Amino acid sequence: MKRILILLTSICFSLNSFASEPLQKEDFSEEFKKLNQLEAIVNANPSITVDSVIKEQPQLMKDLGIDNKAKSNIGTDDDSMRPAGFPAFWWGFCLGVWGILIVYLITDNDKAAINKTVKGCITASAIYVGVVGLFYVVAIIAAAATSTY
Repeated sequence: MKRILILLTSICFSLNSFASEPLQKEDFSEEFKKLNQLEAIVNANPSITVDSVIKEQPQLMKDLGIDNKAKSNIGTDDDSMRPAGFPAFWWGFCLGVWGILIVYLITDNDKAAINKTVKGCITASAIYVGVVGLFYVVAIIAAAATSTY
């Protein structure tokens, strides 16, 4: 019992030594000023795109550290493949037939999303059959190796 208490006490003291250092508070006000400039430009002209900002004011994008090649996924055609915020494939992979039904009901019979959900269900089923099959093969080999003649 004494060993356990000594061990717990030493663990607490060592964790306390790590936690006692003050956190470094960084000043992000300069970065937010640059981001606010970009926001003001976008709010002033709603039809502006990332490409036009890069052409008009490349120093602003450079100062923010935003990759010019990065594109936003918001509002693309792929949003239909994300029922309730999750990719359609994972609905089928995690929930199987129920996932297919949920995607069918949420997306109002979107064939592309249902197709991805079915592929997820088939993938999960194949993995399950493979793992169970491997388990049975190992169990049969182990049983055969230990049986007496």
